[in-house]
Amino acid sequence: MEKYSSRQIEKIKTEWHEALEQMQKYYENEVFKSFKIEYDASIWYQFKNPALIFPTEREMRFSTPNSHINFDYYPSLLAKLGITAHNFAYLADIAEYYF
Repeated sequence: MEKYSSRQIEKIKTEWHEALEQMQKYYENEVFKSFKIEYDASIWYQFKNPALIFPTEREMRFSTPNSHINFDYYPSLLAKLGITAHNFAYLADIAEYYF
């Protein structure tokens, strides 16, 4: 598999940050504006999921690419926006149903 250069990795991280910013504009929810997005390679290894939301920590964490498995699971900004919106919609649904 192709190795990612640090410039490619930074581009991917930038896309994730852009996706979060776009999602926050769509949802217009003050709670969601307090969330940040972080790279965490362990997410893939612990959960076999490349992007998860952690409400208590106010973070969405993504895990691609990483040093062991070089891939970008969501290869475009639009795909990253889609999974980001999905994760936050799930969180909104839980909040509406349980709180």
